[in-house]
Amino acid sequence: MSFLIFLMSALGLTGCGATQEQAAVETKPGFENLAEAPVWITSIKAEDVPMYNEASIDYTNKTAKIIDQLEFDLLLFDKSGNPIVDTSSQSSNRHVITKKQLLPNGSDSGKWYIQKGALKMKARLARAVFFDGTTWDDPDTSKWIEREISKY
Repeated sequence: MSFLIFLMSALGLTGCGATQEQAAVETKPGFENLAEAPVWITSIKAEDVPMYNEASIDYTNKTAKIIDQLEFDLLLFDKSGNPIVDTSSQSSNRHVITKKQLLPNGSDSGKWYIQKGALKMKARLARAVFFDGTTWDDPDTSKWIEREISKY
């Protein structure tokens, strides 16, 4: 029910003639969904666990197509909100992939190891690969990363 309310409010915010930049719906939890994206992030969490930190993302397929692979960009921050460099990516941006099938209108989640000390993050869908071989790519991924990192 809460996702439906979120979806309805997000659609009301974007309007009919919104540009791609305006069509992004940023929420306080730290994720951003594009109105035209085939998958919407519903929640994210960074957790401190022994030896590393763990990022988790819950998401929902908004299409009538089966999805084979999803790619997300995660921007990592310490507890004070300062960017933190992930040793795996050598950047504050960690690109993560999940290769689980996601049924039409289905929901799922993914977990990834992230840099120790990364306790806050922002996330956005970067790419979706459908079962039929077609793809959806975020046209503004690079701009989003630069814009978000430049805030700090």
